[in-house]
Amino acid sequence: MLNSVEITPQRRPLPSIDLDDYDGDVESVALAIRQMWQIPRGPIQDVTSIIESSGIIVFHMDFGTNLIDGFSQHAVDGFPPMIFVNTNVPPDRLRFTLCHELAHLTLHILPNPNMEIEADQFASAFLMPREDIIHDLNRCSFEKFMRLKLSWKVAMSALIRRAKDLGKISDSNYKYYMIEMSRKGWRKNEPVELKNIDEKPKLAKQLVVTHIEDLDYKKEDLKDIIRWGEYNIEDIFHLEKPKLRLVI
Repeated sequence: MLNSVEITPQRRPLPSIDLDDYDGDVESVALAIRQMWQIPRGPIQDVTSIIESSGIIVFHMDFGTNLIDGFSQHAVDGFPPMIFVNTNVPPDRLRFTLCHELAHLTLHILPNPNMEIEADQFASAFLMPREDIIHDLNRCSFEKFMRLKLSWKVAMSALIRRAKDLGKISDSNYKYYMIEMSRKGWRKNEPVELKNIDEKPKLAKQLVVTHIEDLDYKKEDLKDIIRWGEYNIEDIFHLEKPKLRLVI
């Protein structure tokens, strides 16, 4: 499908960055990307749309396992970079996963032993910039983290880790929060959920719609081309399903 359609990004394409150029400071890289893309200060409302506006294709699919949240593919042979996200993850983890994979795309053309730690640091700083969130992390408590989750749209566990990394809670307090999160069963199901979050990717859907409406492909043809005949293409690409008409 990408052979037939040219994608024109609204934002500057994601650069390939050597972390040594930033003296190993992952937070500075995350801030630089936010500034390059002119993202306003504070919480990001729609991570997916920002990533896709740079020409990166985001794709949701059921991985058939909960052991992996996402993975990414660097640009190759003229094709754009892609991020694949497991549809089984909740919205807060989905947003963090997108930013984690964004870090791999910009920082890790070549793998290194610390790449997963660096990707988590990037995601945390990208979603919760130091200067924007640090004052929100005063007088921390579980109730405070619940409120902050709703405004920053990240998991409580990510907020607690951010508070530790920014020196707003001690190592012992961090351990306490994590132990209590596990004891209460909040590591799997946090007590507050994000609602009205629309992080559905649009580029992949637009590719399919363009082929159907402008290039006269049928859905069955596309299923054969991408060899996904056993899947429901409407669900995969978030297409509108045709309504049945009753004649009475």
